[in-house]
Amino acid sequence: MEQAQEVVFAVVGFIMRLAPVAVFGATAHLVGEYGLGALSTYGKLIGVCYAVALLFLLLLGAALKAFTGVSLWKFVRYTREEMLLALGTASSETVMPA
Repeated sequence: MEQAQEVVFAVVGFIMRLAPVAVFGATAHLVGEYGLGALSTYGKLIGVCYAVALLFLLLLGAALKAFTGVSLWKFVRYTREEMLLALGTASSETVMPA
């Protein structure tokens, strides 16, 4: 089982090292084929994701204030370490064993 696990982790590690090169190649092909305007779609997607996250935080803050009387800022300060841990491990690369 340990040998199979080592093989799987080696393959995943290899893929993780090559992923940035693949993304660069895919982006280069996209820009070469359709021009820089094609990236505007991705920019819009990123903007929408940030806007929805901000809206979620504002709604969470309003609900938190309504139900508990605690401000969102105090809650964020209290849970700062957990939020940073969640942000840091959003990519599975950081939690993969070396």
